[in-house]
Amino acid sequence: MKGRKKGLTRGINGLSETDPRGKIIELINHITHTGMRQGELLGLIWKDIDWINRQIHVQRQLQRNPNGSLVFSEPKTAAGRRTIVISPTIIDSLRKHPEEKEV
Repeated sequence: MKGRKKGLTRGINGLSETDPRGKIIELINHITHTGMRQGELLGLIWKDIDWINRQIHVQRQLQRNPNGSLVFSEPKTAAGRRTIVISPTIIDSLRKHPEEKEV
């Protein structure tokens, strides 16, 4: 595990700010600190973000079916459908993302 983590850190540090992969990695680093699960992160769309109140609304997740295909589904429980308050740093990172058109 140590070697993998070291390699990942080296890879992230080797990306420049002008490299789009670096921006995506930065964004992922920020969002993973919210406590969201991997499937929830992958299920996010831009409409899930409340820019004014700095919140992410978890409304779907990406899951793998038994046959191996990927599908979007609602969270399994009511507790899974939740609102997460995010920091100004995360909002700033999201605003810098080139695919985001609304802000």
